[in-house]
Amino acid sequence: MLQPASKKHMDAIGLYGQLMEEVKVRIAAIQHISEGKTGLPGPIAQEIFYLQLRLIIELIALGALVAHGDIAEASRLKKEWKANEILERLEELHPSFFPQPAKQLTIGGKAHIERVDGGMSKEEMIKLYCRSGDYLHKGNLKKLLKAKQPSQILFPILMRHVTGIIKLLNFHVISLVGDEQMIACGMQTVEKNNCVSVSIFQKLTNPNVIAAAERASDPNLLVYPNE
Repeated sequence: MLQPASKKHMDAIGLYGQLMEEVKVRIAAIQHISEGKTGLPGPIAQEIFYLQLRLIIELIALGALVAHGDIAEASRLKKEWKANEILERLEELHPSFFPQPAKQLTIGGKAHIERVDGGMSKEEMIKLYCRSGDYLHKGNLKKLLKAKQPSQILFPILMRHVTGIIKLLNFHVISLVGDEQMIACGMQTVEKNNCVSVSIFQKLTNPNVIAAAERASDPNLLVYPNE
């Protein structure tokens, strides 16, 4: 039987969409920095670059937490602010919690979701999150005395991190517990003036139920047939 999206799910996807909109704003800021438009010295621009990267990763981690808010153990992470701790704990609770790059197809009037390769992995994201912290703190005196200011900031190389995040999020899905439902998110939805669009997809295997789902009035609950 097709289950309508609950108010809790509706609130979750609404908040998730807001977090992803902020990700877009911060990615735009990074692109502005990488093009040398800030007028700031290279090392200062680099620090702001890494700050935005770190905040983007925190938004992704918080988004995953929002998506899994119905897990009792996940609710205990609401006070956690370290993205690496959130990501590692969520994986223990639900191995498929991390966003997965995907594409949406419409075949025979039905929505199909296909996962695709590419994008930043959870392990790469945690490593980048920890590394970015090194650029946001002076550290102890011993580290300060050994530190050398880079003669040139190679922003095109740093932008590879951003490209990995964009590939991950451009259109992505998050499998919910039980893998019968997933959150699907498009970062640039033409029909919504290139705003973020978030929906809940439900896996259905009964052809009769799928046909009924196509006539459902709830636009936030879509279906993806079992492959």
